[in-house]
Amino acid sequence: MESVERLRERLGRPLRILHIGNIANNAYNNAVIQRQHGIEADVACYDYYHFAGCPEWEDGAAGIGLDPFLPNWWATHLRGFKRPLWFAQAPLIHCVAYLDAYRSGDKARIAEAALLLETVYARLIVTAAAERGAPTADPRPWRQRLPGFRRWQIARSISPDGSRATVMRIFAASFLHTVRRQFSTELWRTRTYDSVHLILAMSVWPLVARRSGENGASHSRILVAYAALRRALGRRPQSDATLLEQAQAATAARRPSAGIALLPIIGRILYLTMQAIVYGLVSAAGMLGMSRRGVAQPARLSGFVADLAAEAAQGPQAAEFLAEARRTVVERTRCFARILGHYDIVQGYALDAVIPLAAGFPAVAAYEHGTIRDIPFENSVNRILCRAAYRQAHAVFVTNTDVFPSIERMGLDPTRIHDLPHAFDDRKLREWQRTNPMTPPLGPVVFFAPTRQHWMNFGQSLGKGNDIYLRGLGDLHRRGVDFRLVVVDWGRDVAASKELIDELGYAHQVEWVAPLDKRKLWAAYCTSHAVIDQFTLPALGGIGFEVLALGRRLMTLIDAPRLAEFFGAAPPVLSSATVEAFVATAEQVVADPDDRAGIGKAGARWIEEYHSARRIVDIQARVYSRLLDEAKNRDKT
Repeated sequence: MESVERLRERLGRPLRILHIGNIANNAYNNAVIQRQHGIEADVACYDYYHFAGCPEWEDGAAGIGLDPFLPNWWATHLRGFKRPLWFAQAPLIHCVAYLDAYRSGDKARIAEAALLLETVYARLIVTAAAERGAPTADPRPWRQRLPGFRRWQIARSISPDGSRATVMRIFAASFLHTVRRQFSTELWRTRTYDSVHLILAMSVWPLVARRSGENGASHSRILVAYAALRRALGRRPQSDATLLEQAQAATAARRPSAGIALLPIIGRILYLTMQAIVYGLVSAAGMLGMSRRGVAQPARLSGFVADLAAEAAQGPQAAEFLAEARRTVVERTRCFARILGHYDIVQGYALDAVIPLAAGFPAVAAYEHGTIRDIPFENSVNRILCRAAYRQAHAVFVTNTDVFPSIERMGLDPTRIHDLPHAFDDRKLREWQRTNPMTPPLGPVVFFAPTRQHWMNFGQSLGKGNDIYLRGLGDLHRRGVDFRLVVVDWGRDVAASKELIDELGYAHQVEWVAPLDKRKLWAAYCTSHAVIDQFTLPALGGIGFEVLALGRRLMTLIDAPRLAEFFGAAPPVLSSATVEAFVATAEQVVADPDDRAGIGKAGARWIEEYHSARRIVDIQARVYSRLLDEAKNRDKT
């Protein structure tokens, strides 16, 4: 690709970019297609573990039935998929430490850091199980719990030639690095971080819940002590009601009717507190040193934090939100600043562009994926972070066509706004379809509705308008049309949807299926005559792109003129905003089950021309080149 090659020639090496944040796997997917075209893209997914933000969900054929917020990937079959080394997902401090090791190029450091990352994630699962009162065994297979065995596996996976001698050298150097690390302030900092978390999760919550269970008023001393602990850590003290609610929720499953045993809780508190104090004393000097060394431009951080006041709303809790926003920026920036020097470009997703901006990084892009639809106009911490990120970013990538009114309302500089299709690997779907040819069955037309059931009391951002197609198909049923509707059983309004279908009298034509993994979802698209998406936002989302790429008809709501302006041409979909309009499009499908009109094939051609991975990478590479030019000019002046 010419734009990427020019960057390589200019730098004398591949462009290096750090993606921060990974909601809906947007950063992961973007990094994958950028790496396919010669860009060295890394991803920092810190403090976020939802299954839809994990590579295993996208490329590992992950099974269903896992905890969606902290999935145990060891409990499912990933068909040989291994998470790439350039993707880091962990608590903030561990995430940054890993990427620092990865970018060092030292194979021993990388092996040791990768092993630690796995151990940390396993520890998170154990802690979450303890909070629920579930068994707390290490989730990893017994062989992977053996440090020597897993270390050997990792060393073999990153060995450049795979020879036993090379693997042994990496293994031995990694082991020695671990031994040396036991005496480093870096390890003690991370242990302090983990100990404080454990004090909260496994000691404070149970004790508060126990005391409140015995006597509703007797927990106040514990709450006061915990509030003092939060202040000492630079955190905003929570209200008694909020703290008690969290404590009771965290311990409800575990607390027996007679109450929680007091001595084990006190023992845990004493042990963890002493551990945290020791770790903290050992690492204090090193942590202060990191704060001074890590931030490339301390004055820039101070100025950025001070300027956040301009983004705060007026009203209740405004001062409290501003203080929390400032603490958040300082904490994250001081941690991330130590690795920003490894990269040419830093791209923040959702709110995360504030991190490199606060550190004074010279080339920052903000990636919008619905972020600025509502958040900039709330009275919240996120409002402050969001407005600061998108007002000050050197470039803003807009991936949703319905947010342009928000862009105007925020007063963003139009010269910094760049239309960008969602990160999407169309080649992956075409290759899958080539090896898995499927067609809709003979018989009644099949409509497939994978979108979550959210249509009652939801705003435009979260609602899906499912009732439009449910009522529309009810109208077809009354006319005697034979069809099948397959609906994925997920979302807050599933019960209301089933009730509406029963009321309209076509429940016998409806099949509810459990949530599907990616490959099964693609198979469901291909064995349907049409796929039904959402009807509240006039834009395309992830489902729509996949359906079009696979050459199936898509029923949704779009703003055709806006999409034509955004992409270069409007996608060929069956669009409708009302029940009556949906009925008309559904009748088209019923009258032409084999799609002789070629709507599906036209959709596949549209993806290839206007929404291909190649085009997405090219757009970004051209913007990156401009950002590097602007950064160079700022240095001169």
